[in-house]
Amino acid sequence: MVESLQYRMLNTVTQRKSKYKPATINRHVALMKTVYNLAIREDMVLKNPCWKVSMLRENNKRDRLFSIEEFERLLKELPIHLVPVVSVAYYTGMRRMEILNLTWKNVNMQEGFIDLEPEYTKTSVARRIYFNDVLWEIFRKAGKVRSLKHDFVFTYRGKPLRDVKIGFKNSLKRAKIEDFCFHDLRHTFNTNLRKARVD
Repeated sequence: MVESLQYRMLNTVTQRKSKYKPATINRHVALMKTVYNLAIREDMVLKNPCWKVSMLRENNKRDRLFSIEEFERLLKELPIHLVPVVSVAYYTGMRRMEILNLTWKNVNMQEGFIDLEPEYTKTSVARRIYFNDVLWEIFRKAGKVRSLKHDFVFTYRGKPLRDVKIGFKNSLKRAKIEDFCFHDLRHTFNTNLRKARVD
């Protein structure tokens, strides 16, 4: 039954119009294994029906990169409040939630860097990110409209910006850019670093 579920999920189209990835299915199976192991511990069942089920091979790596021409085209189509967010992602490689959760206490305007604290990074490892000229200007402009009610850097109509998915997706359509997601900005940044011979 579990293997049948794996097969059905592999061939099921999600609400996002794409099929489930092997990694997502593996997380479901791992959860079931854990639940049954806890049930065995509590004497609720005798055995774990998932223990012989093999995990699917994961190959979720994407190779989609943003050309400078596509990036400039997208900037022209973005709503004004998303331009700095996308630019920061492109020039720093920061993840979407790292950017949206960024507060002014983590931005050092005097010396020109961002300090990401471990609790706000996916890997739980602190990172320091230095400004280039574009980032200096982005944070200088953002600093002129700082809110007195909160400390978040990126805002929309005075409130912390919570999501960018719809605006980003619609802007990609207007810019006629296909097969691209926000996280690909991070891949592009890392590739650009390697091209510049940065370890």
